[in-house]
Amino acid sequence: MNSKSIVEEMHMMVFLLLKESIQEMQEGHCSKIRVSLLPDNYLEITDYGRGIPLAEEAQKSNEILSRIFGGHTMSSLDYANLEDFNDLELNMVNSLCESMSVCVWRNGKSYSQTYINGIAQHELLVEESSRQSGMKVTLKPNSNIFGNALWSKEMIEDFIVKNASDHMESIFVNETQKRTLIVSK
Repeated sequence: MNSKSIVEEMHMMVFLLLKESIQEMQEGHCSKIRVSLLPDNYLEITDYGRGIPLAEEAQKSNEILSRIFGGHTMSSLDYANLEDFNDLELNMVNSLCESMSVCVWRNGKSYSQTYINGIAQHELLVEESSRQSGMKVTLKPNSNIFGNALWSKEMIEDFIVKNASDHMESIFVNETQKRTLIVSK
């Protein structure tokens, strides 16, 4: 294991998700990213990008989301034996969460899946939506692994400024919800 603190490693999960949204913004496909720190140590990232390309057929879309996000239950012993936390992928992020939900908006439909300890909890939900594109991921880190570590607005804001400052017009804290960061282009 490397020398990063447990808090830094927990934030690496969010940074991986944010990198995807920032890349969408850098490529001109995303106008806004919202990061909200929610009660009970949940965190939500919403972007107004293209959304993951999914199929018209629900089963194929389910397979695509499973390939990207499908994880497995991870114990604190599994976590301790991770070789390199820097090589995280989205399915590993899901495995490190007590709870994670993913909603993809694409072509007037929403595709939603909920995971507990990396395991999908239901069939992919597909519904008509007025929102055309984007993605929202809500997650809670596994407290058996990360203990009482909390999300840091400052660490997340620093990451955004370092990685997206050339491609954003503003980053501000929503005054009604002081724990929300909004990056806009």
